[in-house]
Amino acid sequence: VLETVVIQPRVNLGASSSVNFCDGIVLDASLSSNGGGRPLTFSWSVKMGVTGYVVLLDYLSRLPASEGVAKIPGSLLAPGQVYEFTARVGNWAGGSADATVTVTTTSLPVPRVAISGPSLRVVNAHTDVVLGGSALASTCGDAANSTLMAFNWSVTSTDSFALDARTRTTRSLLIPAGTLKPGTTYTLRLSATLAGQGVSGFDQVQLSVRHQ
Repeated sequence: VLETVVIQPRVNLGASSSVNFCDGIVLDASLSSNGGGRPLTFSWSVKMGVTGYVVLLDYLSRLPASEGVAKIPGSLLAPGQVYEFTARVGNWAGGSADATVTVTTTSLPVPRVAISGPSLRVVNAHTDVVLGGSALASTCGDAANSTLMAFNWSVTSTDSFALDARTRTTRSLLIPAGTLKPGTTYTLRLSATLAGQGVSGFDQVQLSVRHQ
């Protein structure tokens, strides 16, 4: 008897971890893979318990299955909420996989921070790792140039390491080869503060270090 092995999609889901509710939320699963050479399908949901849950869930359910990016307008969001969004990605072979991201909303004009690339990365301990990010001023506050942002990288996981002093306060963080421990998963945060406002936004990324 031959068993059919269904290849499961690999989901890469990203979003800014903290936003001003009126800026809206962008969920990006477009970097997901294992489609077998054919387009992936996407469906979205949100965990119960947040203000406006029914309307928000209805909006998410109507998004096109072909779109790997979900843009949620601020009119569907409320301040002071912790939203837990799930993306389900499917492929032509019937395989499917989920990923979840948490976004906190506020009424403060927090910068919109994004770390480039997927929210979970597999890296090698013996090679340099470079993380890059960006930040934009909230559209809900006074207009400001993003070049006035102050950046800061930190390690928020229990397993930690010393960050490179030259790049930890820039948009791009260098993690030199030999810094990370094989078989360990680290969580790093990029925070950005707009000059003169003192309000910070942040995004996070997980680094899973391969076993040697």
